[in-house]
Amino acid sequence: MKYFRGQRRKSQRNQEYRRNGIAALSCVATLVLFLTPAYSAEPQSANTDATPRGGESTHDLTGLSLEELYNLDVIQLNVIGGHTHPAHEIMFGYQFMFMDMGGHLSGTRDVSEAEILRQFPSASTGMTVEEHMVEVMYAPTNKLTVMAMLPIKRIDMDMVMDGFHFTEHSAGVSDFQVLALYTVLGSVTKGNRLIINLGMSFPTGSIDEKNTIMGETFKLEYPMQLGSGTYDFRPGLTYLGESKKWAWGAETRTALRFGRNGSGYRLGNEYELTGWVGYAVTDWVAPSLRVSGRLWGNVHGADPDIDPTVDAEGDPHRQGGRRVDFLVGVNFFVPEGIFKRTRMNVEAGFPIYEDLDGPQLSTRWLLSAGLTYSF
Repeated sequence: MKYFRGQRRKSQRNQEYRRNGIAALSCVATLVLFLTPAYSAEPQSANTDATPRGGESTHDLTGLSLEELYNLDVIQLNVIGGHTHPAHEIMFGYQFMFMDMGGHLSGTRDVSEAEILRQFPSASTGMTVEEHMVEVMYAPTNKLTVMAMLPIKRIDMDMVMDGFHFTEHSAGVSDFQVLALYTVLGSVTKGNRLIINLGMSFPTGSIDEKNTIMGETFKLEYPMQLGSGTYDFRPGLTYLGESKKWAWGAETRTALRFGRNGSGYRLGNEYELTGWVGYAVTDWVAPSLRVSGRLWGNVHGADPDIDPTVDAEGDPHRQGGRRVDFLVGVNFFVPEGIFKRTRMNVEAGFPIYEDLDGPQLSTRWLLSAGLTYSF
């Protein structure tokens, strides 16, 4: 049957994911290490009055327009509050995210598959989450930028039950989000900004994902559903600081769930705090380091169609946790030519701390990449 796989095939796929994660981290680290010495002394064009932040020129940037200053900023990390724009500028973007999970934690303690199978008849053995995000942004004024984001997800979770190995699968549109970014203090010309983020997500993602295995149809567990099923308020606050070559900042984001969805539950609230530093080696490349901490609560209520005794993923009291990730990235910006105003970023990392209300699958590594174009 197509849903079942042998232990050898599952082991090979897990090894492949580990190799891919190591390769992703190695590629990003290599870019950071080799681009820095290679381009730090690169001479800049002499036919401009103001060299971008990565150059060696000491010309004053005050003669540039606000739009030119925004477009000189090569360091725009994968943080929502960092994507502000000058008045009337439009941006289209695409973001990709991949997360690989394996092994189990309860609190900070490792939990074996055998231990889980003593508590539940089935256990997860691995999970991958793939997300594609389409986004559009528009700035009505220099202080205000609005954006809309539509994620599309694919989730696969390997399971074992009575010695049989199979894979659960869900895919489709997740929750649609809208967000407004408003600069309350500072400006791009002063090098320091404080930005308020106010957003909402709408329940466009399915909370009724099912699979059929061995002729039996069942509803998938909470982590396998594509949306929250609720209207979620998403406030945040971002600080951006920058000098000639350096950029740094911090951002806090929250997802506050309202009410309960049509299946009788709501996901736990989420809280995230991230800080970063980036260095503009040239006007087109900038490596970065980021640390991100995230806390999320357990499910409130329960879906009557999800049996909490079959596996840990179906237990609403085993969904919360805390995690701190360390991420290395590199950012690219095209200042001239046919692809002018195109940006790309690649970032990869892994958890340096995890505390899960488990047993839950632990995160092994993360990878994200983005491409944007402004006009």
